[in-house]
Amino acid sequence: MGYLPVMMNLQRLPVLIVGGGAVAARKAKKFIAQGARLTIISPTLHPTLYPTLTDASLPGSLHWIPRSYHAGDLQDMRLVITATNCAEVNHAVMSDAQALNILVSDASHEDESDFMMMADHWHSNHLVTAVSTTGIWPAAAREVLRHHSQYLSPWWNDVIAVMNSLLAELEAVPDPARRASLRRALRSSSPSKWLDQIDKQGPEGLRPSMHQWLSRLAGVEGGQGVWGEE
Repeated sequence: MGYLPVMMNLQRLPVLIVGGGAVAARKAKKFIAQGARLTIISPTLHPTLYPTLTDASLPGSLHWIPRSYHAGDLQDMRLVITATNCAEVNHAVMSDAQALNILVSDASHEDESDFMMMADHWHSNHLVTAVSTTGIWPAAAREVLRHHSQYLSPWWNDVIAVMNSLLAELEAVPDPARRASLRRALRSSSPSKWLDQIDKQGPEGLRPSMHQWLSRLAGVEGGQGVWGEE
């Protein structure tokens, strides 16, 4: 099979989509939402993407080149998707990208692609769930994801947000070894423990509880406060 689920940082990454239909539009919105510098090459553009062309408030950007694909269009691109209804064009894009060692995906033949996109749901800025059927049945992946999301605890966002905040605060610990030790301990703590804490005390008590636990741990390790004061 050979697939590995990964998270990719798309901030300002130059991405090309060849094709301007509904499939291209769905994929384009995901890339733009995560900050990619997206270019679409297609004689036509899906109507839902027109507002994106001039919306400077979005994390990413969209540049539309209103013509057919030409050899040489892949220059400076890091990621390419071809999503046209023409097999010859899709094949040309795949061949050109692979010759340049650029990761490429054919939306109509994901089994022959370098990567494929998963069905995903962002619960917050720090929590996302994703499901894939390795391209066999995308509708099934979306259904599994929907079912899974229904049973996810509503407190996960709170737990992860507090964890992120405390990890940031630990950057103030002056000793690198001690800082690394505390980060490992915090990240190794049981998520279920903190979810149970919310059930007992409510979300407003989570941060004080986690902070108190970390302070006690720091005192045991070094006889000092969390931030390294005597």
